[in-house]
Amino acid sequence: MSGTAHKEKERLAWLPMLLIAGSAGLLSMLYAAPQRDAETLGLFFAPGTGFAEAAAFVAEAGGGVLQPGKMDNIVIARFAAPAEASRKLAQTPLWFTFTAQASGTCFTSSRSAAQTQPSALLATPGAVL
Repeated sequence: MSGTAHKEKERLAWLPMLLIAGSAGLLSMLYAAPQRDAETLGLFFAPGTGFAEAAAFVAEAGGGVLQPGKMDNIVIARFAAPAEASRKLAQTPLWFTFTAQASGTCFTSSRSAAQTQPSALLATPGAVL
């Protein structure tokens, strides 16, 4: 076997390992991506609600805080079961919710917000998910 053919075989020997590693990486990214039934929402609580209190309301409703908003009473959170969370959040001082799916809004923190408009805003006081 010539030296050139041998080197070519060595290079091709890495191909299956690279394909396996690439596939594992892609599957890991898909696993980490939000589930279809999960929903990311912005929550605007009544003025005077502190961030710790707002985060506690989110946790009690079965959600997780993703980031704070511009004010302490605004949080961006993700809920796996939005319908159940809606019932629980109805008992809190939540004024309204807005869709916050990867869009920066006037409610999201400026250090992490993209310069876009909110995709939807439910401005009715007391509106829940």
